[in-house]
Amino acid sequence: MRLKIFGERNTSTNAMRSVFAKNYPQIELLPATVLDIAPESHKTIQQFDKLRRGLPDPRLSIPEKEAHIDAVFADTGLLNAWKHSALNFDNDESLPHDVYIILMVRHPMSWLLSLFRKPYHAIYPLEDKFEDFLTQCWPTVARDRLNKIITTPIDLWNLKLESYKRFYECYSDTGQVRIIKFEDFAWSQKSAISGACRDLQLSTENFIELTQSTKEGRKDVNWYRNYYQSEMWRIEVSQLGWQILDHKLDRELSRYFNYVC
Repeated sequence: MRLKIFGERNTSTNAMRSVFAKNYPQIELLPATVLDIAPESHKTIQQFDKLRRGLPDPRLSIPEKEAHIDAVFADTGLLNAWKHSALNFDNDESLPHDVYIILMVRHPMSWLLSLFRKPYHAIYPLEDKFEDFLTQCWPTVARDRLNKIITTPIDLWNLKLESYKRFYECYSDTGQVRIIKFEDFAWSQKSAISGACRDLQLSTENFIELTQSTKEGRKDVNWYRNYYQSEMWRIEVSQLGWQILDHKLDRELSRYFNYVC
């Protein structure tokens, strides 16, 4: 069986992949990043990063770097798409019977806070204040599969999750697509993936939990459980921030994924 995991930026797709790789080596994990598709690009990307650090304006080399990565994904289909891609694929293309897809989703405000702190693939300079960041211009990259439009961080969540909704509804009858909430995964990895494991006929009896963050070693599983179970991130958002989200968020879409703002 082959497994593909999609999730918006900052939704722990790396951790999910690591959990499956650790517990179920018999599952083939389909490509997720540029280095999975084109390992030879590693040196080129490193060169862009070194160049960026040596420039007076560290953002000058980012468009070239992003264009290089976009070129790798230019002709890939669903199975080799970027892990953060919108799922705007032709619905008449049948999902191979041996492919299972997990869609990871995250509370919009929690996700926006994370994107503000770690603005992966940001091309424009970022606003200093979170409230201003929420509606600033955000150019999408080609591999986002959003026609390289210039949007905003809030609308980026709306657009990506709308594509997840369409994709899920298109293939839900096949039993090959499952939605998993980031917060559920943070609380209990075993419980969060148990439904997918049943679909894939995998046992969770001897499940081994991922105990450290794949990106931040100082944060362990207990930190994530406490932070997201208690929704501690809520106190980090000002009243103005909530008002902006309330005005711009697709409420129907948020409710579809069982998120209350």
